[in-house]
Amino acid sequence: MSTLTCAPSRPFLGTTGLGERCKRLCTMLELAFAVRRERRALCGLDERALKDLGFTASDAAREANRAWFDLPQDRLQG
Repeated sequence: MSTLTCAPSRPFLGTTGLGERCKRLCTMLELAFAVRRERRALCGLDERALKDLGFTASDAAREANRAWFDLPQDRLQG
C-alpha cells in the first residue's frame, strides 16, 4: 500500500504590511527612474565635462544604455 504525502502549504501572505511593501516599491521605482535620468544626462555632456568626471564618451554611452532597473548598490542602501 502506498502512502501519499502532501507538500506543505505556502503561508498566506495576506495584506499585512502591504502598505509598507507598496511604499518600498514606489521608492525603488522613483530611484530607478532618477538614476536613468542621471545616466541619460551623463551621455549628453561634452568631452571636457566627461573628462572632468573621469569618463570617456564610450563610458558615458555604456552607462546610459544600462537597464533602468540596474541600480547601484550604494544608492539602494540610502
